[in-house]
Amino acid sequence: MYRQLIGDDLKRNELIEIKTIPEFNVKHSINLVFAKGSSYKERYQQIATLVKHL
Repeated sequence: MYRQLIGDDLKRNELIEIKTIPEFNVKHSINLVFAKGSSYKERYQQIATLVKHL
């Protein structure tokens, strides 16, 4: 994903090649937003619970 975002910078030699670091975990906070009164509310909440436990 990051390679697509910085492809032009790599071509211009503004950044160096990305290297993978084995067993390096990164956590990100995410917000799951859904419309008020959505018929999918329960499903969204199930997904949020699943993601929280990953």
